[in-house]
Amino acid sequence: DRTGFRSSLGGHQSVTAIWWIRFWFAAIPVVALSAGIGLLGLYPLSETRMEGLRRELEARRGRV
Repeated sequence: DRTGFRSSLGGHQSVTAIWWIRFWFAAIPVVALSAGIGLLGLYPLSETRMEGLRRELEARRGRV
C-alpha cells in the first residue's frame, strides 16, 4: 500500500493517493527506459560489428 489507494473508497481516492499513482505510472517507464539505454552502452554496435553479425546470420539461414 505505497500509494494510499483504498479500494473501499471507489472513485473517491485522496489527492495524495492519486498523486502517487500518477507518479509511479510515470516513474516506472522512465526508470526502465533509462536502464535500457544504459545497457545499450554495454553492447557496442559499430558498423564493422554489425556487418560481421549480418554475415554470420545470413550464413546460418541463407540469403533472402
